[in-house]
Amino acid sequence: MTLPLDDLGRSSTEPFGVQGEVPVETEVPEALFQSLQEFLRLHPQWEQPQVLRSALASFLHLNGSRERAVADLYLESLFRRDD
Repeated sequence: MTLPLDDLGRSSTEPFGVQGEVPVETEVPEALFQSLQEFLRLHPQWEQPQVLRSALASFLHLNGSRERAVADLYLESLFRRDD
């Protein structure tokens, strides 16, 4: 199953904005895709690009990335409020 990541990065109006966005497309196992769809159904305040950004930032940060933008996105996802 192909999963587009159309909105990777941040705009200048979002917290901890990273300038520029890069479209990414990747294949994921169908079980992951179905789990993502179920998560999004149960948490309508989240959007697919937000979940994927959060997951990628978490993976990179926890595996040694020293980039400030990655750390900012990681921390933002940890302290995200679902108002």
